[in-house]
Amino acid sequence: MQSGELGGSLDALRTALQASGVVGTWAWIVSCDRVVLDEAAAAIIAGDAELANRELTLDEAKARRHPEDRGWVFDRLKRLGETGGLLVAEYRVVTPTGQERWILDRGRVERDPATGVMRGHGMLIDVTESRVTDRPYVAIGPETACAVERAVEHCMAARALVMEESPHLRLLLDMALLDLGRQLGKAEGARRHKTLN
Repeated sequence: MQSGELGGSLDALRTALQASGVVGTWAWIVSCDRVVLDEAAAAIIAGDAELANRELTLDEAKARRHPEDRGWVFDRLKRLGETGGLLVAEYRVVTPTGQERWILDRGRVERDPATGVMRGHGMLIDVTESRVTDRPYVAIGPETACAVERAVEHCMAARALVMEESPHLRLLLDMALLDLGRQLGKAEGARRHKTLN
């Protein structure tokens, strides 16, 4: 394959990822209330892609959250920042054009063993088209990671390592995260649907 073909393939892959719902990633340093978003996450949940890779407050980072979801999500995030654990949440954001979108926010907060600082990281996926119910949802819990969740953690760690050095590898990891996120979303949706019936 020639480099021109590879570039075209990667452009097509980027387009497919954007169309398939990958929104982005976040990192949170709890003790100083600072969040760092990648470009896609900054665009949809902070409302400005220019805020990518900057330290933002939690309020700034989640500025586009739907007003009806803002209070309860912030309350649960604050609790998660104190206790650590797994986060799986679905909530609404309002885009700069006024469109309402549903976001699956999946991550983990844990204490850094070396520094004692609580840190979190996770990913965001637009699940608007695959929603089963109109109710927001959040689950915060202890470490009970299944194989797919562990795979997400490893992909997130690999993505952080290659973030600036290899956009091509980052894109491939984004594809893996998309598929893993969809599997987590389907499993969570099925679990919630089962408890609603």
